[in-house]
Amino acid sequence: MDYVVAIPSYKRSDQIAKKTLNTLQEGNVSLDKIYIFVIPEEEELYEKNCPGYQIIPGVLGLVNQRKFIQDYFPLDTNIVFMDDDITQIYRPTSNNTKAVIDYLPSFFIKAFSQMDFRNLSIWGVYPVDNIMFAFNNPRISLDLRYIVGAFYGIKNTKSITLNYGDALEDRERTILYYIKERQTLRFNYICFKTKYFGKGGLQSPDRLQKHSESSSQIVKKYPEFCRLKQKKKYIDCVIKSR
Repeated sequence: MDYVVAIPSYKRSDQIAKKTLNTLQEGNVSLDKIYIFVIPEEEELYEKNCPGYQIIPGVLGLVNQRKFIQDYFPLDTNIVFMDDDITQIYRPTSNNTKAVIDYLPSFFIKAFSQMDFRNLSIWGVYPVDNIMFAFNNPRISLDLRYIVGAFYGIKNTKSITLNYGDALEDRERTILYYIKERQTLRFNYICFKTKYFGKGGLQSPDRLQKHSESSSQIVKKYPEFCRLKQKKKYIDCVIKSR
């Protein structure tokens, strides 16, 4: 079972090596599997800070870059998408203990094999860095559950088109794949650490406003599958488990 790891990155040529690339290295993922997609203006900078990796000039914007990545790879390629600031991938071993995964290829191969066996084209992992919550979930679920955009895998069918921009692309993706396949494969025993609200993300007042606006639009279009939730500084779109 072959696969590639695609990492869209923007303005983080110094951080990606310390975070996601280091995490993949510790997980024994070979360099030839890893592709870093950047804007053309930053290609040289990434080549300098990430020697030995395949740096691919793409396009600006997360949704646009993910589409570029899917167009870049052949049809039916197994793609692991990862954000550029993941610092650890682990599995809970109890309500308060965990074990870091030191051989990620085994998990990737298992995930894509399980996906193919069920005739699906997407898989995800537990979306929150919370050992207790993850440990008390079923190890694998197939009902409608949020597939977080920071770390997931797809079979490159090129059949899903997103409409609501970067703010909530993973919520819309989850819903569209569920509508298409009536299941979402999620490995709840796999967790990861990242900083969802890091600098340049939702901390920006403009991003908060766009997030709230997109949340309302998606819930209006897909009320059966999601709902609004008021957070401290913005309105979020929450997937309804079913």
